[in-house]
Parts: sequence; structure tokens; C-alpha cells
Amino acid sequence: MRPSKPSTEAIELAGKVQKDPRLVELILSESVRVVRARPGVLIVEHRLGLVMANAGIDQSNVASPDDPQRALLLPVDPDGSAAILRKRLSQRFGVPVAVIISDSFGRAWRRGTCGVAIGAAGLPSLMDLRGSPDLFGRELQVSITGHADEIAAAASLVMGQGAEGQPVVMVRGLTWRGPDNAASELVRPSRRGHVPMSKRLVVALSGGVGGAKLALGLSRVLPADELLVVANTGDDFEHLGLSISPDIDTLTYTLCGHRQSRDRLGPA
Repeated sequence: MRPSKPSTEAIELAGKVQKDPRLVELILSESVRVVRARPGVLIVEHRLGLVMANAGIDQSNVASPDDPQRALLLPVDPDGSAAILRKRLSQRFGVPVAVIISDSFGRAWRRGTCGVAIGAAGLPSLMDLRGSPDLFGRELQVSITGHADEIAAAASLVMGQGAEGQPVVMVRGLTWRGPDNAASELVRPSRRGHVPMSKRLVVALSGGVGGAKLALGLSRVLPADELLVVANTGDDFEHLGLSISPDIDTLTYTLCGHRQSRDRLGPA
């Protein structure tokens, strides 16, 4: 990490999460947004769409006596790397193989990490079981399994998380049905109009000058995507054919810094 020069943003964030600024700079360079930041914790949305701690950057099992400050990043294109490995291994051994590239991953609302697939080729990463019968003949309605994740988790038991030194696991006797699809299909799109489970959302109810001041104070201590302000519209009225929304006006002018006095909604 020596060549990495931390930016001002990385230095400020490093102070907040109590991590090496050089590491934080690497994390930010691999990420599209910060999801959660607090002492000892930095969760981001990786450029691949994965929401994970430290952008998946690992410092375990990569250091050496000559360079103890090494850090390992996720592959640029994990599915592409899996496809290349699959082609070369199949050619080398003369049989078709499937390849999964896995990593240790935390789960929302659960403690501990487990292996998940970040890249895959030659198998269905997602297996759609909808329409298939269950044990009693009832048609499955919503069952879609993370097939590649289940394999990665099983392999992780053999690979270990520490000093086991087992980088590759071969799985035999596994069968499946369904078309091949990439591990990227396992990633749920982050823009679906819902709040991710890992994100906090503060909802403030605003009415009058006091509510606007509360919203202003909250806006100064919370990220914009973690604050929702609901303004009162119960006092709206019409005057000379115009719709007047006093509480919305007071809130808007207060947040944008144009409210001049307690008697005025905005600029004179």
C-alpha cells in the first residue's frame, strides 16, 4: 500500500472509522458509495454491486517479510476470470469443469462470515425452481436458490479462513439442471426504491418553525440518503387562486439557508 496516496476524503473517513488512510483510499477506489461508517466498520457498495465490508479488500495471507503492507483486491471481472479458468482447466484435463471464485462474506442481520460466489462459469449460479413440485406435489411459487453460493459455502468449510493454506477445493458428484448463468446474477440491484437492510433511515416529521429547525439540525449530522423529512400539509390553503403551503415553504427555505427571520417564510 506504500504507493497509495490518501485523498482528503480518505483521510477524513479513516479518522472516523479508525483505519489506515491508505487502506481507506483503496476501499473508496473500489466502491461506488459508502453504506455504513463507524469506528472499526466500513461497509460499502463495491463497483461489482456487492455490499460488503472494506470493499472485499483483504490483508490476510498476502503479506510477506519483505512487504508486510500488501492488500488483495477483488478481481476486476470475477465471472470473466472464472470463464478463463474453466476453459484452460477443461483443456488441460480433457473434461468439462465448472469454476466458482469465492470469497468470505458477511450477511445482513447475522454474525460471522461464510463463503459466497463472486465469480462463476459452467453452472447455474441462480437456479430457478418455480413451477417444480414440492414433496407433496404443490407447485413452487417463489423458490430461486443461490446454487453457486451454496457450493461456495460448502467448499469454504474445507478451505478455511486462516492458515489452512487450501486455495482450491474440488467438488465431485454434484448434479444440477438449468441453464448456466453468471455469479453477477446473484447480486440484487441496489436501486429498486427500497432501503437496503444495512442502511439506517431517520424519518422526521416537520411542522412549523420548530420542525424546520429540527430538520436542519438533522441534515447537519446525517448523510442525505439516511434522512427523510415529512412536512405537514394540513395547514395548506388557497389565496387569490394560489396554493399556499406554509410548512413546506418554511422547511424549504430553512434547509436552503434563505429563511431570514421568524416572521418571514423566505427572502423578502
